[in-house]
Amino acid sequence: MRERSREKARVVAQLHQLNHWLDGLLAKESTELVLEDLQEIQAQLPNKRNLCELQRKDRQRLIIIVKQSRKSSTPEVAELSRTIIHKWRSSST
Repeated sequence: MRERSREKARVVAQLHQLNHWLDGLLAKESTELVLEDLQEIQAQLPNKRNLCELQRKDRQRLIIIVKQSRKSSTPEVAELSRTIIHKWRSSST
């Protein structure tokens, strides 16, 4: 029982941390993402299954800002955003 409670607390803490990270990231919608932002997106949400765990509104906003980054003047940012979108489209749920 105690172990289950600890596991639940750990999962809740991870979810809280992910939500805090996502809120900060989505606040950047009107600005261009930097390479570090995209690397963190790739680490936190590596495939479509992970992406689908987000709330619909957040998922749609995140997809939009990552797609906008494909037009970045920084080649590394543009390439990584294309890679992320490709992985999200090609991975199974």
